[in-house]
Amino acid sequence: MTVRPLAIIPIKDCCGCEACANICPKSCITMQPDEQGFMHPIIDEAVCINCDLCRKACPILGEKSIGVAPKVIACKNRNDNIRSNSSSGGVFTALAEHIINDGGVVYGAAFNMQMEVGHQRIESIEELSALRGSKYTQSRIGDCLTRVKEDLRSGRKVLFTGTPCQIGGLRSYLGKNYEGLYCIEVVCHGIPSPAIFRHYLNSLETKAGSKISEFNFRDKTESWQQYSIRVKFENGALIHQRGAENPFQRGFIADLYTRPSCTACQFKKFASGADITLGDFWGSGIFGKEYNDDRGISLVCINSDKGEKLFNYIKSELFDIRPSTLLDATQFNPCIVRSTTMHPKSEKFWRAYKSEDFDALVTRLLHVPAWKTKLKTLPAYAKAVVKKIINVCIRRK
Repeated sequence: MTVRPLAIIPIKDCCGCEACANICPKSCITMQPDEQGFMHPIIDEAVCINCDLCRKACPILGEKSIGVAPKVIACKNRNDNIRSNSSSGGVFTALAEHIINDGGVVYGAAFNMQMEVGHQRIESIEELSALRGSKYTQSRIGDCLTRVKEDLRSGRKVLFTGTPCQIGGLRSYLGKNYEGLYCIEVVCHGIPSPAIFRHYLNSLETKAGSKISEFNFRDKTESWQQYSIRVKFENGALIHQRGAENPFQRGFIADLYTRPSCTACQFKKFASGADITLGDFWGSGIFGKEYNDDRGISLVCINSDKGEKLFNYIKSELFDIRPSTLLDATQFNPCIVRSTTMHPKSEKFWRAYKSEDFDALVTRLLHVPAWKTKLKTLPAYAKAVVKKIINVCIRRK
């Protein structure tokens, strides 16, 4: 067997969407983790027939959708239980229930028994809870793109939800529009390494002396805005920690271990072709204090006529529907339109994470000296003076 990385694009640009692996007629492309745990396509040259379908399916090489000026809405699910168990306001559940009740199927990210995240196909309301909630690590697509095509060709309606690059990968793989396909992208901060998430879980299991049975990235028991990480273990142990204090979440938000392609995402600004974009409407203050009950508010960007038609079907399941603007949405959730920036100490993290305690390493790398914190509070003219003095001192060393 002669294998090598599939070199149709630079490795740094690959988003790991798996469109190439799904479309290969000889199944000679497999997804393998690189040294940082990010999945990349590997090709068996001995089996390859040079059909070039992988190149045609690659969304990085293909044409992107033209960004639109979407209709922006803030809203909440009427069902308190659904909203409590959703990351935001529970709109995804309403959309998915509509498709399932109409005889369709839904694809989305879920944890498996090994606490790995992968896309799953469901067709019942009972299965929907597995797809609900945020999973802050890259989801393996597996053969889901192939299965989506099979469902569409058989006449089933399909709701596919994922990151913008996964939506772009699906659409590029399909190569044409299907009337029965509805694509929902989540507002994406960037993809942290699955290997680091596994490394973090291993450290938790070692300290607890037990396997993890449940992991919740966005527990809203106490607060939606100040959400917590909730981890349950088989021995009954429990970790309940504010997201802002959790080491994995802190490293993720700071982009210590983000996928390189996320720093120049080609699918921002609604370029993925998604019909609807879902996220958190963090800037709810524009509607007045009484609007935010701290139980979750969904941001809904309607990007197509098909998306608007789908949203209209579920309006009766929602309440407190407030029209807004893209400017207001991006002011508080800039990841809608902006790529992430790799943390300047990212390389130090990769060199040290295997030999240092995870919590201690993240804390050390993200530590901000008191003088820098104080500097941020100074007026602009004072900052300029301090920075000038620091530069003079540096030059004299």
